[in-house]
Amino acid sequence: GQDGDLPAAGDWNGDGKAKVGVFRNGTWYLDYNGNGAWDGCQQQGGQDKCLFNSFGQADDWPVVGKW
Repeated sequence: GQDGDLPAAGDWNGDGKAKVGVFRNGTWYLDYNGNGAWDGCQQQGGQDKCLFNSFGQADDWPVVGKW
């Protein structure tokens, strides 16, 4: 992670297992495949998810749950 990253954990892909995530300046970086490593954004050829400007702004705090 980087200075200022806010940790989050959740079941990002619906498989029933919690995975690591980070909220940084309005962007979510999610370990979508659940391997415990950062594999890069799917949008850039990686295996994990980045949600750019999807949920939140730079000064928001992350809240996760089963919605």
